[in-house]
Amino acid sequence: MKLVEQRRGAIWLSSKEMQKHLKVSGCELMHQREVGKLTFRKKGNAYFYLVSEVISEDTLNGA
Repeated sequence: MKLVEQRRGAIWLSSKEMQKHLKVSGCELMHQREVGKLTFRKKGNAYFYLVSEVISEDTLNGA
């Protein structure tokens, strides 16, 4: 389920969707979030990640 923010046209993905998109584990996604490499929002117990901030898995690995 994609969460779309209408007023800015931003697209946010859930944790599971972002894991599939980046081909990383939940643990790796958490580490990248904690070091500030991903723009995210927390709604309740769920995290959503801004898609436009994510280029590819190489971006996360510093390549």
